Amino acid sequence: MPDTGSNIIVQTVGNTANLATDFGTNGVNLADAHVPLQKIAYGNSGQAIRVSDTNPLPITVSGSDVAISVSGLVGPSGEFGIVNAGNKYLRVAGTSAGGGITVQGEVGITALNLSVTGGIISGLKSNRDALKVEGGTLSIFGADGGTFPAVKLFAGGGGSTGAAVGISGDAIKVAVVDAGFTAVVSLSATVGVTNSGILKVAGDGDFSTPVGATLQPININSIAQPSGFTTGQVDVISDGRQLPAAVLNSGVKLKAVSSNTSAIYLGHTFNPLGITSGYPLLAGESCFLEVNNLNLVNVLGGATGQLLSYIGS
Repeated sequence: MPDTGSNIIVQTVGNTANLATDFGTNGVNLADAHVPLQKIAYGNSGQAIRVSDTNPLPITVSGSDVAISVSGLVGPSGEFGIVNAGNKYLRVAGTSAGGGITVQGEVGITALNLSVTGGIISGLKSNRDALKVEGGTLSIFGADGGTFPAVKLFAGGGGSTGAAVGISGDAIKVAVVDAGFTAVVSLSATVGVTNSGILKVAGDGDFSTPVGATLQPININSIAQPSGFTTGQVDVISDGRQLPAAVLNSGVKLKAVSSNTSAIYLGHTFNPLGITSGYPLLAGESCFLEVNNLNLVNVLGGATGQLLSYIGS
């Protein structure tokens, strides 16, 4: 009578042993047969590595020119490594036509290069995704590998809730808020500072400490001298007059002649110009004015008939 129950009892010397089987399995000539249940081990000669969750059975597909199709979900637990033979590129796409792949979560790339050519990395969200580069350089190129596409940076939430990071020329505007910083800056021999309002320079933050400065010797090799000069004498009347026009480079010297009987009063304009507001020159007195034209000087005499001599260059 055939044994139709699972497991086979093997008679040993003085004992019995159970062999794990599955009886009545569907298949060719298996309806009335025991199918043994076995654990698989693998390894090179002299090795026997038992297949487990931590040591899965390696499978190599070779010697076939037929593409292998995998349908359904492939979702292992833990790390999932894919290696292509012969140091060839491993092409990964969302569809057979090269469609994009949606990745959510963290993607780690160690000691390798991630290259995206002619494609788009999109769909990143500030509250979910992060793009981090440690110990390397993130370079973004155009589809031709040479041009540089435009990249917009956002502060805060990004998109419609964040503000775009500003730039000035080809530099990013950077603001240091509520914190100080120390920098070593190399400047050219000539440095210009421009401010829309008052430019304050001080030795500390509250402008209470003066700025220390060292004056260097100044060497003057030559001074351009005027090519000529002008002289003259005017009769100063009691109701005032403007001196004649004459271009000056080094100013003019004015002198009241010694025979005057009253003072002569000098001013920039007629109004006000008088005994109480003008600068007085008594008989024989003189003064020098730094002006670029003689007609900028107005004179008034304390009495009619006063004479004023001038020489300018």
